[in-house]
Amino acid sequence: MAKKKKDSIEYRYYEIGQDEYVLALFGESWIRDYGRDVDGFHFHNLMEIGICHEGHGEMGYEEGKSPYHPGTITIIPKNIPHTTISEEGKKSFWEYLFLDPAQLVREVYPDDEVFQRQVVTQLNKTHLTFGKDGCQQLSQMVELLIYEMAHKEKHYKRVTKGLSEALLMELYRLCTQEKSEQNMRILSKSNFVLLNDALDYINKNYMDSGLRVETLAERCGLSETHFRRVFKEQTNMAPSEYVNLVRIQKACELMRKSNMAMDEVSGSVGFESTTSFTRNFKKLLNITPYQWKKHPENYEGKILEYNVSVLKGW
Repeated sequence: MAKKKKDSIEYRYYEIGQDEYVLALFGESWIRDYGRDVDGFHFHNLMEIGICHEGHGEMGYEEGKSPYHPGTITIIPKNIPHTTISEEGKKSFWEYLFLDPAQLVREVYPDDEVFQRQVVTQLNKTHLTFGKDGCQQLSQMVELLIYEMAHKEKHYKRVTKGLSEALLMELYRLCTQEKSEQNMRILSKSNFVLLNDALDYINKNYMDSGLRVETLAERCGLSETHFRRVFKEQTNMAPSEYVNLVRIQKACELMRKSNMAMDEVSGSVGFESTTSFTRNFKKLLNITPYQWKKHPENYEGKILEYNVSVLKGW
């Protein structure tokens, strides 16, 4: 099987539906020859839970690779570069769930901030892989959630809320059980993992028009020069390019879910002027915000995938 090279890293932004708790990607469109048309790794803004139904191949990470087969389940934290590579000449069938552990645990334990931090910290640093029959309970929860999100029958939001909360705690339990050690990998402090604090800070403070590279570097314990170099090496983009990327994605959410005026949208996501917002938006999507707002369905609604090397920055 051909070795996957990390020629680039793509940032894939996933949006969970309003009043929903997970995003599910399912169906025949996910029967693919994975990895053959992609040059490098990608990472997400949410935790990814994947289940393989058919096919064989490899999961690639910065630290190495591991095989997959029918029944394999992978749990990959946000901001972790990875890729899926099908066996040469053959297709695989995967389905996926994406969730936000921090949001879920706040809802489950609103009055226990210490436990919230424990759960989120553990889940954000742990990658789990289970083979066929390796974890029946987890597999059943994943498949039930995909079914509910695919069919959206009466009361599905209540059902998926309960299932999502149960899934979250099952993952936390697996991360802290000794018997799971053979399926668990604590993520090493690679250069990309070092950027996690900066990526999280951006996602929480993108609306601050005064957001500075110096602040991001401090969050990672790096000098500004070293931070710029590592960020560029790992993502093929400057820190401000990523900031603008996040801002524009948040702007798309606001335009889809509200009737805010364009100057309000641009200010809410951290752009100092509507002119700056429109210029950066058009660089990224090759369309103005006004045009996008009229036809958001042209951009597949819930999932926006961008190449992270599209803008020029600081």
